[in-house]
Amino acid sequence: MGWRATLVALAVLLAGCGTVFGPSESRPTETVTPAPVPDPATRNPESAVAPGLTGRSVADADRLAGAHLAAVANRSYAWTERRTVAWPDQNRSLVDRSRLLVESERRYRYETRSQWSRVDAAEYADGRYLYSRARGAGGVRYRRVPATDATERFGGGAAASIRRYLAVENATVTAVRVGGERRYRVVGRAESIPALGSVENYTVRATVAPDGFVQTLHAAYTAADGDERRRVSYRFRYTNVGTTSVSPPAWVDREWAATES
Repeated sequence: MGWRATLVALAVLLAGCGTVFGPSESRPTETVTPAPVPDPATRNPESAVAPGLTGRSVADADRLAGAHLAAVANRSYAWTERRTVAWPDQNRSLVDRSRLLVESERRYRYETRSQWSRVDAAEYADGRYLYSRARGAGGVRYRRVPATDATERFGGGAAASIRRYLAVENATVTAVRVGGERRYRVVGRAESIPALGSVENYTVRATVAPDGFVQTLHAAYTAADGDERRRVSYRFRYTNVGTTSVSPPAWVDREWAATES
């Protein structure tokens, strides 16, 4: 795969199909309490526990995705994403992993590695420029362009995953405490998903804040293509919200110090 094809594959991954660098984070303690659910006969459809989310279901995945984008804008965080496709009969699997660290809208660091598309790419924004590195069959390529906002560049991936995987008719919603803050745990099941078609053993779990911030999402299902069965697992998680800082990777200092010296 040439470097241009590598960059195209990276763009596909950014559109939304995770830990690549940095230390692992501990998970906050989760305490379960019942979610308040008004009587169905008197409940106002607009009186949701979060945008697009009622006490009984995911009423509008599009609205939830939009609220999520608004919630993550201008915040610092670490976002990890992982997608695994496994063929049990063939005893093989392919994994895509990505991680995004955001200190501010124009200061962030991103890395992705994909066994599926053979992408190995990284980006770093320092507030002024966006530096990128892509490894492909033709070697390693670097470039520098004006920086763009993190939400604009990467937010669409998380939003697309929310729209795709949380478009379920059957779901339960439970109020929980995560790190002392109120969240809603969503558990859904389906036999078909608009973006996926007919699937088997579909389950999705998500943790959602009252403002629509989807902190975690995990979907798993079996897809059939004739006699072939493949098991798909997708998940993302936000951590270190409000406390993430970013430093430049070594390859940025090395490549541009040499260029500008």
